[in-house]
Amino acid sequence: MLVVGDIDAERLSTYLNSEIRTKRPVKFTIMNEEDYQYRIDCNDRFVKELVENPNNIIPINKFSK
Repeated sequence: MLVVGDIDAERLSTYLNSEIRTKRPVKFTIMNEEDYQYRIDCNDRFVKELVENPNNIIPINKFSK
């Protein structure tokens, strides 16, 4: 899972691994918006494969603080 934004990694990990029932822990990467845009601009393989793969779901949501 790729998360872009200002996210508390510990809270996200606790939520994902306690509220979502999976056989394995959910792994995730957090990037701020600047890093994400830099990787898009540089054609970063990791981000490019995530964004361009039609099997991936890309939810977009903006939370207020």
